[in-house]
Amino acid sequence: MTLGDAKYKNAYFGVTPAAAATSGLPAYDVDGGIQSVGVTAGYHRMLGRRWGVAVYGRYDRLVGDAADSPITRELGSRSQPSVGVALSYTFGGDR
Repeated sequence: MTLGDAKYKNAYFGVTPAAAATSGLPAYDVDGGIQSVGVTAGYHRMLGRRWGVAVYGRYDRLVGDAADSPITRELGSRSQPSVGVALSYTFGGDR
């Protein structure tokens, strides 16, 4: 679950009256609270004593004000999948 305050959520999902006038989207004000619910799965593998690689897959579903935003409804999607890869290095210490 991800949470956001009103300032954060308005930055990504709100539409100010000025933006509404230029974009054609209706003005929309967002309150703070739950933004999305989802699941993440990941795998980390050491490639040696210090180096490792990690991969992950994540799926979030926007809920509440974020899901009802005209930005989400008209330009985006309530479904928010993502994937990632990271390379890691362990400093110092003995394993």
